[in-house]
Amino acid sequence: MSKTRSQIKSLQSWFETHVSDEGKPYLLDPHQSAIVLDNHKNCLVTARAGSGKTRTLVAKIVYLLAHENIKPDEIIVFAFNRKAALEINARLEKITIDGQTLLEDPRAIATTFHSFAYRLVDDGTLSTRLVDETDEEKIITACVNKLVDEYYAEEAKKALEKGRQPKSHPAKTAALTS
Repeated sequence: MSKTRSQIKSLQSWFETHVSDEGKPYLLDPHQSAIVLDNHKNCLVTARAGSGKTRTLVAKIVYLLAHENIKPDEIIVFAFNRKAALEINARLEKITIDGQTLLEDPRAIATTFHSFAYRLVDDGTLSTRLVDETDEEKIITACVNKLVDEYYAEEAKKALEKGRQPKSHPAKTAALTS
């Protein structure tokens, strides 16, 4: 959905009047303003180096928080690397609206996929750890063995209930014959 010149000018005026970056008005060009006004749920911004992608992303976050009343914990920006995420968060930290700080903790907005995934896993409720390939193989083998043992135990129980001889467990049989 394209935005009218009137909508773009209105947004540019609002940013210039109310939004500051270290005391300086936060200015947007018409292309940046159109992206900020885009109301699609997900937004991918691609452009050449130095074109203002980070500035546009920061403006979009400001707009969502101030105009759309979106809560900070409902916004996530995935950056390509940690440096880019830190840059976005640092810029957000400097933004004020009518002299008031925009966010109390901007670090929660921009992150990398890896950092986000780790936070999902390490939410403090479980004892989590990162494992290498050797540990991973041992864990998977232990899980598979447990599942196989549980399966044969259940099958043996069913066979005995029906008065039949249970099937022998292949791993246990191999261990006994070797």
